[in-house]
Amino acid sequence: MLFDVRTPVLFVLGALLLEVVGSATYDLILALLGESWQASLGALLIGLLLLAFVTGAIVAVLGSHRDPLSTLGMEERAHPREGVVVFLSTGSGKADEEALRFHKQGGLRYVWLVASPEVEAEGKVERLVAEYRDQGVVVDPRPLTRPRDAGEAYSLIHSVLQDAARQGLGAGQLYVDITGSMRPSAVGATLACYHLGHDLEYVICRYDGGRCVPGTSEVMEVRLGSTPDHRQVHARGAEEVG
Repeated sequence: MLFDVRTPVLFVLGALLLEVVGSATYDLILALLGESWQASLGALLIGLLLLAFVTGAIVAVLGSHRDPLSTLGMEERAHPREGVVVFLSTGSGKADEEALRFHKQGGLRYVWLVASPEVEAEGKVERLVAEYRDQGVVVDPRPLTRPRDAGEAYSLIHSVLQDAARQGLGAGQLYVDITGSMRPSAVGATLACYHLGHDLEYVICRYDGGRCVPGTSEVMEVRLGSTPDHRQVHARGAEEVG
């Protein structure tokens, strides 16, 4: 902040402090080396070396702290993965079921069903659990008591992704589908995915009478965990839960 031009007072104060430190350092070097021209030349060279060192250190620090937003990817078509975490919505024939069918065609092995009390009340969770377990998929239903609470959604998805790591599903092996989630839940899920290096997906389709028209759906991904930095974060998270 001292050297940020957007805060003029602090910027000026920082410049003055640099001048004071520089003058004091120069005087100290002269006091140690003497008043000859050789001493002045030596002080200048030492000052240039210190300047080069500090400049290099600043460049190195800035280079190692990239803007995390620059690592976010554009939306692309998703590809079937081994695992998927799906926020369920009320009613049948919706985008959440399209997402499950999409991944089942590609060798789906693990499913986490996130359901609000309204979804659980209509029996949708039990139906999907029975359907996919009969097909050899490991299904783990997770209740979300407050779908408008971003913090609860973050904690739940964070816990699910840690469980996925125990099952051997790392970054690039599962999606979190937020199509059927409330907006606050989508925010919480996005932050959890970003912190643990996983990707999001959502389903677009044409609806007729509140149901997704078969053959019109498309699953899109938003890549959050494709960078080396994210993979390192995920590896550390897996070690912590192991």
